[in-house]
Amino acid sequence: MDPLRIVPDRFSLGAAGLIAFGLIFGAAAYIAPAHGLDWADVRAGGATAGTPYIFDHAHHPLGPFVYPPAVAWLFVPAARISTELGFTLNVIIMLCACVTAAIIAAGVYRLPITTALLAVIAWVPATQAGFMGQFTPVALVLTLLAIRGLIYGNELLAGAAIGLLLYKPPDALPFLLLLLVRRRWSALAVASVAACCWYLASVAATSGSWLWPREYLLMLHNYYPAEFARTAIKTVSIPGLLVHLGASPLAASLASLGVYLCAVPRMAKARMLEAASFVPLVGLAAGVHAYVYETVLIIPALLLLLVRGTEPWRTRLVVASYLIAPLWILATWIRFDPLAIVTLSLAALWIVGRMPLISQDAFEVSRPIKGSAPSL
Repeated sequence: MDPLRIVPDRFSLGAAGLIAFGLIFGAAAYIAPAHGLDWADVRAGGATAGTPYIFDHAHHPLGPFVYPPAVAWLFVPAARISTELGFTLNVIIMLCACVTAAIIAAGVYRLPITTALLAVIAWVPATQAGFMGQFTPVALVLTLLAIRGLIYGNELLAGAAIGLLLYKPPDALPFLLLLLVRRRWSALAVASVAACCWYLASVAATSGSWLWPREYLLMLHNYYPAEFARTAIKTVSIPGLLVHLGASPLAASLASLGVYLCAVPRMAKARMLEAASFVPLVGLAAGVHAYVYETVLIIPALLLLLVRGTEPWRTRLVVASYLIAPLWILATWIRFDPLAIVTLSLAALWIVGRMPLISQDAFEVSRPIKGSAPSL
């Protein structure tokens, strides 16, 4: 592996600066008056789990519970404590999830643990997700477990991780497509069992409604137009940007389908580590509801670029991505989320595959000397 064109000290200093920025800005958001709005929605979902009111707007004054009903069971404990305490605990748990993701990533990409920690926690959307009342670092943990299962042939681990990712179906969809394209039938079967469990748990969460998918989709259909009009500047996906620019929802949906279809040849031909690392990024680019906190799922692609990217693109893409990431805070003023540049550029470069983005020679990453810093 050729070294990145920046020295280790500058890598560590830059990563520390980005980590400090993420935590300081997150702390500032923590004391803002509206800091707990998204968490309040999640908490309300926990309060209505197991009742007929989980889709009732009267019981969700700040917005409906937009996850599949079964997910509300996970937040029943949060509904039994104050919103403020639950929000604080979520922040702590999400930061711990980032650390967990880094530990898993160190094994998957064979990085020194310190490098993996810096790479994950320096990605500003990862550290700030909890401060936004979100829990996308959990999706990152599951994504990395799925990647680990796929590259080591552990069908049970891969299928279970992808099945658990169905707590937010758009995050699991690109992996399900990958399993189908690569004919990983055992993992697909495990994920299907998990999907059935989510369905049955959702029946219980809606107080016995076997037709809850119809109610759920109707709720999303009625909610998202108004919600998107308020948050469109946070979108990082092609469908989101198209709707933001005035395209119809149908055109945006067709664009999403087009992205997936264009990615299928790369999914079929790329090495499994490469394909599994980039499909979450493809899912973001194709997502109809992909915002800044979802961009934690870019991390696997960045880590693969870090260990197997070819120069000069590795240095350019990795450094530029990390420097652009904090600029999402400017979206309100520039009416555009700069993270969309990172998401769409990396996805397009990988799907098109016209330049040597990832080195294919001696693809297995060499194990670093324990405790050594990367030659960055």
